[in-house]
Amino acid sequence: MGILIRSLIVAAILAICQLGVAYYGQELPAADIGPTKSRIEAFPLQIGQYKATEATLDETIFVATQADYMRSLAMADPEGHTASLSLGIWTNFHLGIPHEPIYCYPANGWSERERRLIEIDTPGEDPIQAWLVAFERPGEEGGIGGETAKAAVVYWGQIGKHCVLDRNGIRKVKQSFRGTDIREMPPLVKVHLHINAPTLGDAEGQATDLARIVRELTKDL
Repeated sequence: MGILIRSLIVAAILAICQLGVAYYGQELPAADIGPTKSRIEAFPLQIGQYKATEATLDETIFVATQADYMRSLAMADPEGHTASLSLGIWTNFHLGIPHEPIYCYPANGWSERERRLIEIDTPGEDPIQAWLVAFERPGEEGGIGGETAKAAVVYWGQIGKHCVLDRNGIRKVKQSFRGTDIREMPPLVKVHLHINAPTLGDAEGQATDLARIVRELTKDL
């Protein structure tokens, strides 16, 4: 086989690969977020033992996230434990979960202490996996009276009935729509829980328990 022919074959293979990357990395056509947005807007303000109130959403943060819609709730239980829940919708998210805490928190002064996958059980549903990340932030901005703040964050992504955690998960969902019509693919919803606690152990325990309740409420978003 001549050098020219071999070069043409290699070029053709590379072109096909590039087309595949472009297809799976492309922005999705604008999806109808109306049904998902309505369900998020109807999200209850009583979440287990936690009572939630609407949190003011910083417009600059909203714009920076490039989300189609976001809702944030501040929560507290009768024992004084506090947490926050953020639900965001994205129609264009390429092959990644937008604004993952593992990148955003360190950029805002938090130090990651531990990261691991946890399994969240849901009655009548297959369990899902989610990221649990423990953070600390020292100084006056971190905790009361200059003490180090400790928090646990649980998050995952949802595309319809599919839960995703990374590029591979999103790619597989896109592939499942390839045989039909990728324009019918639902938007991505990011579920993000932030739990404050005196110790990382307490924060992680509360985060895991609360995540089970939140998953039950978000499974049909």
